[in-house]
Amino acid sequence: MKLLIIFFLAIATLQIEASKNCRTSVIALKDPHCGVLPTCYFNGANKHAVENESCRRGENGQTGFYSIRKGKCPTDKPACSDRL
Repeated sequence: MKLLIIFFLAIATLQIEASKNCRTSVIALKDPHCGVLPTCYFNGANKHAVENESCRRGENGQTGFYSIRKGKCPTDKPACSDRL
């Protein structure tokens, strides 16, 4: 019985930790997407890469992307700066 309780606590702890952090890797699929902010764009290799960058920006106190669009970003704004 104690082993079962420890098992469930371990699973719950792992799920909580996983939900707090952004992914450390993304799928290596080439399908360009663009992360959009009012002042800059972020070109990502795919939607997952842009979502992950948006998550990391949020963890660093920056604004996450307002929208993610399929295709390369326009050139009327600069690229978003690197993470803090």
